[in-house]
Amino acid sequence: MDLFLQQLSNGIVIGSTYAVVSLGFALAFTVLRVINFAHPDIFMIGMFAGLFLAPTGPWAFVVAIIAGLVGSSIVGVVVERTVLSPLRQRDILMGLIATLGVSIMLQNGMALIVGPDPVPYPPLLPSTFIDLGPVFLTVRQVVNVGICVALFVLVSLYVRMTPY
Repeated sequence: MDLFLQQLSNGIVIGSTYAVVSLGFALAFTVLRVINFAHPDIFMIGMFAGLFLAPTGPWAFVVAIIAGLVGSSIVGVVVERTVLSPLRQRDILMGLIATLGVSIMLQNGMALIVGPDPVPYPPLLPSTFIDLGPVFLTVRQVVNVGICVALFVLVSLYVRMTPY
């Protein structure tokens, strides 16, 4: 039973990250009426922005989060204004194909900059364990789920409280 609970908690941690990405897909389709295949790659740009700009020290995590938000926001706005906006009144397949091209471009661009091999992210949070009875979670896992829940709450409030 302990192994089941541990694996269940690990699945919740991983699933929360996938849920945020799927929330972005759903919002892009609902608001822009386009299936944005470049969405995960825009997340990747945010990750690398955080990686490149985060200093070492106690503020590294906060700086990485802010750099990731700014980096992915800039790329997202550029993609929307240059690729998606001109295709707004066209067939849905036009945007789908265009964002697929943007996705390939972003992937290959980052492979040119950092190389094709995986790049390890430095530990920005302590790797200590939190003991929850039969389940052990790291601080990183708890923060991950917390950020995901906060994003879901913020998006829900935004969607419900804005007229758009």
